[in-house]
Amino acid sequence: MDIKNKYGQSVESAGSGHDIKLLALDLDGTTLRTDKSLSDRTAEALKAAAAMGVKIAVSTGRPYSALPESVLSLGVAEYVINSNGAVITDMKTGKRIRETRLKPEQVEAIMAALKPVSRMIELFVRDGAYTDRSMYDEIKLHGATYRNTEYFLKTRKPVDDIFAYTEEHKDEVENISVFFADLADRDPLEQRLKSIGGIELTQSIANNFEMGAEGVSKANALKFLLDRYGFTREDLMAVGDNINDMAMVEYAGLGVAMENGDETLKAAADYVTKSNNDDGVAVAIEKFILNK
Repeated sequence: MDIKNKYGQSVESAGSGHDIKLLALDLDGTTLRTDKSLSDRTAEALKAAAAMGVKIAVSTGRPYSALPESVLSLGVAEYVINSNGAVITDMKTGKRIRETRLKPEQVEAIMAALKPVSRMIELFVRDGAYTDRSMYDEIKLHGATYRNTEYFLKTRKPVDDIFAYTEEHKDEVENISVFFADLADRDPLEQRLKSIGGIELTQSIANNFEMGAEGVSKANALKFLLDRYGFTREDLMAVGDNINDMAMVEYAGLGVAMENGDETLKAAADYVTKSNNDDGVAVAIEKFILNK
């Protein structure tokens, strides 16, 4: 069967060489393997795409401080989108060219809603990601079955009281994330969070919620970059694996989902590539950009 993308183009030919001008890539569950490493095949595919003149943007829920050196050291990303679209950094200058923060009153409302799970909260501000020291110490001592322990300890900064820290920095918050060791604790909070006006609620994995300012998404950040380049959405290929990638995968001329990804995202994508542990990003780049 000849599969068409959202512009009526054949997926077998859409994105061939000159068609794709901007490649947007999620990191966790997508470009990176489950152990957070970058495969040689994916690294080579990224370098080959950049050599062809394709612009590359990392598009992640991570804060800038948590970007992996394995990706940064390639030197292929011209822009990095962080915190699900709240911040865009120009990698040539190291300067932020766009940032959208939560309003202080929204931060207060979110934190009040999250009071029952206070130890699981993570706060993304300009210089990093912060979490309550009690949770940091517990994961350091016992590990965690619901998230990558090494990544957590390497990228999160513990504070003695996450609520006091939030109050001090409530005008600097890009994103608030909360994790659930037990999914039964997640559902009761969903409606409370959805009732808060002027925020975006999304997920990067099944057992978390991530809150940003209204209008913040990876898709809207990519719209900004397309305008900056003078490209259109038809020139964009976006690859992701979870709900926080939905907007950009649906928006892109060629939206690609990972085999290991959320089923809803896969249904919305133009193409489903192999899993993150089977070089799915490289497979998609080779197919639609390098014409291998």
